[in-house]
Amino acid sequence: MANYTKPVKLRCHVEGAITNNAGTTPYLSDSTVSVGVDKKIGVSQPNWRQIIRNRADASTPYTREIIKTNLPEYYGRHVWYNALGKNVSYANGFSSGLVHIPSSIFADDAALADLALRRLNRKLDKARGDFKLIAPTVELREIRSTVRDLFKYMAKNLPKLNKRNVLIFGKNLSSQVLGNHQLARNAWLQWSFGIQPLINDVENARKALANWRKAEHHIPMRYSGGASKTWTASKKGSAGYLLPGASTTFSYADTDYCTLSYKYKALVDFGQFVSDNTYTMQDHFHLHLGDLVPAAYELIPFSWLVDYVSTLGAWLDDHFSSSTDRVIYAVKNRKFTIHRQVDVWPNQPIDQWRYTPLQIDSTVFNRVVLPKGLPNVELHFKSVDEILGNPYLYKQVLNLLAVAAGSYRH
Repeated sequence: MANYTKPVKLRCHVEGAITNNAGTTPYLSDSTVSVGVDKKIGVSQPNWRQIIRNRADASTPYTREIIKTNLPEYYGRHVWYNALGKNVSYANGFSSGLVHIPSSIFADDAALADLALRRLNRKLDKARGDFKLIAPTVELREIRSTVRDLFKYMAKNLPKLNKRNVLIFGKNLSSQVLGNHQLARNAWLQWSFGIQPLINDVENARKALANWRKAEHHIPMRYSGGASKTWTASKKGSAGYLLPGASTTFSYADTDYCTLSYKYKALVDFGQFVSDNTYTMQDHFHLHLGDLVPAAYELIPFSWLVDYVSTLGAWLDDHFSSSTDRVIYAVKNRKFTIHRQVDVWPNQPIDQWRYTPLQIDSTVFNRVVLPKGLPNVELHFKSVDEILGNPYLYKQVLNLLAVAAGSYRH
């Protein structure tokens, strides 16, 4: 379908009247308000199916804007008395002054887009079947002492733990509980920073060696990584006078329910270098000179704590780690939706009031082609939502508490 831009309009029609001893005075208002556009920019390649079948790049830029609205209506009637006797005022319809268009239709969030990119990179890391061997190799000298210390710790403290459990109701209750906490702290640190990383490294190295020998990744595969967030915003104000001749005032509240999402998509070939003998063991296990920088960072004490609150580790990997992937195509999708509801109510009691709220649904979708492949991860501090949304947050909190408890004791 060809590109187009169509205006979306809402007809606002109000009929009413005020009746008293002076007679009946009718009220009529009729207008059309523009609430946005229905727009499409970008066309697909004519033979895109064949291009995709050949695992080539058929991506094109694309923009789509959609806006929809309902048919709102209010009915109000009020009776009061003054020098003109009995006054009866009513109004039925919807006023153009209550049509509030969402203004934040082009919201953007660089940190959220960066999170989607890092999630895609993690999938690519897993799919490559390689393994960063430098840091685990340097840490080999610690393996024997780590295992030895673990067994010494267990042999020394398990009898004490059993004794404390027996004497927990004795005289020194607080010291016994504190001692148990100290045992738990030490055990967790041994597991989290010693044993579990060792097990993971051994398993990852085994898988990487198996992938190297089998050279399985010969077919380009599609991968994606996404991130989204939702939030609510509201605004209140005066809606003025909606009943003809009446002194009753009205108020309004605009409530926006917003969702912003990003998704990176890429078609990546991992296997071409394996098949033509240009992909070496140094590539597969990241043993090039540039790989020393992220490896050295991993060996710095408390670098894991920096990664909890920033993207420094991912940024170093993205800029310095060697990669022989071939990105056939890459695109960045962004989608932003707003559901706005406009509520109206009288500020003083009236005889009758019925209201069907105005609802506006706006959607903007953009697809950007990345001709140079996937961008690099940006260096920045993580947002509070990103930190709290981490699926491994519980482990990170336990690590921090264990380290803080040790610092406090010393």
